[in-house]
Amino acid sequence: MGAETDRQALLPRVRDLFLLLVVLVLVVQLVEWFDADTALWPHRTVAAGALLATLGWAVTLHRRGRPHLLLDALLVVAIAGAGWGLGYPNSVIALLVGVSQMRTMYGERRSVMRGTAGILLAYVLLIHLFDGAGGILEPGVVVVVVGLSAIVLVIRLVGEAMASHDLVARWDAVLTEAAEELVGATELAEVDRGVERALQRLERVAPVAGGGLWAETLPPGAVPQTAAALASAAERRRLTESAPRLAKVLRRLDGDRTLARERVASEQRFRVLAEESSDAIYVLEMWPVLRWRYLNPAAQELLGLSADEATRDPEAVFGRVHPQDRAQLFRAGGDDGVLDVPMRFRVVRETDQQVTWVEAHEIVLEREDGRPRVVQGVARDVTRQWNEEIALRRALQQQETAAEDLRALDEMKSMFLRAVSHELRTPLTAVLGASLTLRRREELADEKVEALLEAIHRQASRLERLLEDLLDVDRLSRGIIAPERAPTGVVSLVHRVVEAMEEDTHPVTVTGEEVVADLDAAKVERIVDNLVRNAGKHTPPGTDIRITVSGDERCAVISVEDDGPGVPPELRGRVFEPFAQGPSARSSASPGTGIGLALVSKLAELHGGGVHIEEPPSGGARFVVTLPSRAPAERGADVRMPGAR
Repeated sequence: MGAETDRQALLPRVRDLFLLLVVLVLVVQLVEWFDADTALWPHRTVAAGALLATLGWAVTLHRRGRPHLLLDALLVVAIAGAGWGLGYPNSVIALLVGVSQMRTMYGERRSVMRGTAGILLAYVLLIHLFDGAGGILEPGVVVVVVGLSAIVLVIRLVGEAMASHDLVARWDAVLTEAAEELVGATELAEVDRGVERALQRLERVAPVAGGGLWAETLPPGAVPQTAAALASAAERRRLTESAPRLAKVLRRLDGDRTLARERVASEQRFRVLAEESSDAIYVLEMWPVLRWRYLNPAAQELLGLSADEATRDPEAVFGRVHPQDRAQLFRAGGDDGVLDVPMRFRVVRETDQQVTWVEAHEIVLEREDGRPRVVQGVARDVTRQWNEEIALRRALQQQETAAEDLRALDEMKSMFLRAVSHELRTPLTAVLGASLTLRRREELADEKVEALLEAIHRQASRLERLLEDLLDVDRLSRGIIAPERAPTGVVSLVHRVVEAMEEDTHPVTVTGEEVVADLDAAKVERIVDNLVRNAGKHTPPGTDIRITVSGDERCAVISVEDDGPGVPPELRGRVFEPFAQGPSARSSASPGTGIGLALVSKLAELHGGGVHIEEPPSGGARFVVTLPSRAPAERGADVRMPGAR
């Protein structure tokens, strides 16, 4: 850093410029040497030696960096010899200007004045030798002497300003280098050693009495030697009064030392806490180069990665994040990559593939150019809390499901009770009324008695069918019923069911060619009966009910289609549940029990088939039942048709 400061300093660059000026002047004098009218020996020979002596003076002064009395004497003799050898003193004016300006850049102000006075004295002596005493008083000579003196004074003041600037730059460079060194210190002793090295560098560049171009010279020992003496030296009144700039530099260095010691002490306290913490603590430098400054033991244990390994391969830490969580983690970091809000993700330890849930949070320690440079983060193991949350969430979901099931069951129970009570009350009322009337049968005609007995039989059959449906749903749910398969003509079976139902409010049509399948005829009859009754219940009186039979010996398909309002899509999966009813059934005067379609589904499943709902293009609902057949080994005359004796 010191060499770089020397190259950038103002004063050395100006000195180089003046050296080039002197060389240029000597070239001009060499041209005049060829044009001079004086003899080659000894005049021009002396002039040539004088020019060489001037060149030697300039190069030596530039290399040494400080003047010397013998050098100044040599220059005075050289100027006098050049003027005498060339035969006219005015020819050395350019040489006089060049060397006088160069001389002002070296030595103390007093030394510069003495050297310049000697150079001007040599010029005056030349004037006296060639023009006599009267020539000294000529206006041109007076202008040259006075002008050169003013130029020397001005250049000297400018040189002192440049020297002051260079010295301040050197001190700033020392302080900057010391600050960089103190930033990297990790121990208090290391801070003091860095301060002492800075003091040594300050002493090497500080001006002392007789030390050159500097108006403010320092007494010996002005710069303290140890870090312990720095604080008192920075406040010393004598130094503040005699060298305020150095006092300011020392106070700045002492401030940097105090801040560095406070930082190191804080980091040591942080390190003690971090080393004992069960949470993973880390310090990450994000740019210009990604670097993990610190990983505490808990972080190394969590990652299965040592601090040295993380330093050698910074990306290895991010490689421990679960692959399914990496994208989410990077999105949570935002544009600057800092987790300024807590973020949960999984970490997979490479040594044993153990998966740990952690919650990480980061804060910015240093910013540069508006973006975070160094961040500190804490990652806490939340695996147990996460598992407890999952278990609690599942338990809550189970409770909500159970509560929903209970509500549905309670609603189903209420609907069932309303429906069953209605379905039971109607036939019971009819039976009771008919039986009470029969008690006075001696007052009734025979036709009336027969009608009442028929009504009692019909309503009792209705009760029997209701109870049979309830029992069958229960038995089918428990799987204690097996189908009694036999070759059955499906179309004939459907015709028989329709004729037995005596459905007079809805015309029922049956289409399809005869299909013979291996089925349980009684249970298929109940399927058709329940589907037709369901269609009649949900369609206006007078609308058609259409039954279509298709299939072959492997499978029979029965579809029952109506022109009613249809089944909403959201209810098509629920209408086959026990006691479930559609909106139209709930609002009707005879809602039914809600087990008809459930019984259809169970009986279809008993055959290995199923039932589903379709929406015909003309509207309404179409229930399609698929009944797989167990094909008999032989087909022939043993095919049993419904109703055959």
